[in-house]
Order: sequence, then structure tokens, then C-alpha cells
Amino acid sequence: MSDFLKKLKGVFVVDDGSQTEEKPQPEPAKATPVVTATRTVSASVTGNVSEKFTDILLQAMERNNQEGFDYIEYKRSLQTLEKMPMDEKTRYFSAFAAAQSMGISQQKLIESAGFYLNILQVEQKQFNAATNGQREKQVGGKENAIKSLEKFIQEKGELIAKLTQEIQQHQTQMEAMKTEIQEAVLKIETTMQDFNASFTNLEAQINTDVEKMKTYLK
Repeated sequence: MSDFLKKLKGVFVVDDGSQTEEKPQPEPAKATPVVTATRTVSASVTGNVSEKFTDILLQAMERNNQEGFDYIEYKRSLQTLEKMPMDEKTRYFSAFAAAQSMGISQQKLIESAGFYLNILQVEQKQFNAATNGQREKQVGGKENAIKSLEKFIQEKGELIAKLTQEIQQHQTQMEAMKTEIQEAVLKIETTMQDFNASFTNLEAQINTDVEKMKTYLK
């Protein structure tokens, strides 16, 4: 990790929450001649702010760091002033005074914050596209396979006496695929929610700073 990234991590608050989701348990296979598979419901998970994804987002900000004094340097100044006995408005204005000495206006600071928000939003779009691709790759094919098996099992069910054993074998395969889908969906949803929580956390901090800059830096 570069020194710049370490410093950048230091000025943004990262929650250290954790949440363990209970893994859905597959229904046991039933030894019946005719079987209708239940459609797998997408797992519902709540994302947590993740150090991994926060690092990815901050690395994107680092790669696109603007030269000279901008929002990031202003954010660092705010962090330094937190140790001083002053209220929030005074802290924001004091940090702004340093920026003004370098020819930085309130508008430039806000535009700089907006620039980094755009960087984060680009990362979010790229991440969502990649995640959707993985979802289709890991889940879509198995769902189509289950549909085929459902039809196949229904047809075999008409030949109860002759094909009972074969249907049971296909049912076992189908239940195994459903379990794999549930696990894959849970993993993908957890990953997406962790990313979105990390994104929302950083986005909220920047937006809060923007509103405070608008309020205080007049």
C-alpha cells in the first residue's frame, strides 16, 4: 500500500461492523415419482462497509488524485484540526483559510469533491457490470439446467413403474444444483452489498462535507 493511500484511508471513516448471514438450507430430496422444483429466491443480505472495497475505491481516488491543493488535502486539514479545541464550523473555516492562501475558492473545493464522487461512481458502474456478469455465469446456467430437469422429471413421472429410480437420481442432481445456486447467490449478494455499503459510506461523507462547505465557507 502506498503512503498516499495510507494517508487517504486515514481521512475517511471506515466502519468496522461485521454481520454473519445464516446460509439457507436446501430442502431434503423426496423420493416421489413426480417432482416440481421450487424456483430459487434470490438471497436477501445487508452489506457492511468493507475494508477491501473501501481500499479499491480509495485506490481509484488515488490514481486520479488532482495536482495541488484539492478536496483530499482539505479533508486532511479537517482531520488535523479535529485535535484542536474548536467547533465544527470553525474547523471547516480554518481549513478553508489554508486553502484560500493557495488560491483555492469554495467553488473549486466543491468541484473537486464532485470530481472524486464521479470517480467513485465510475468504479460502482464497473463493479456492477462485473458482478452482473458473474451472476449470469454462475447462476443463469444452473437455472436453465433446473428448468430442463423439471421438464425431464415430469416426463419421466408418467412412467412411474419403470423409471422411479431414474427420477430419484435426477431429483438428487437438481437439489444439488439448487444448493449451489443458493450459495452462489448469497456470496454474490453479500459481495455486492458490501461494495454498495462501502460506496455509500464514502459518498455520504463527501456529500456531508460538500453541504458543510456550502454552509460554512461563505
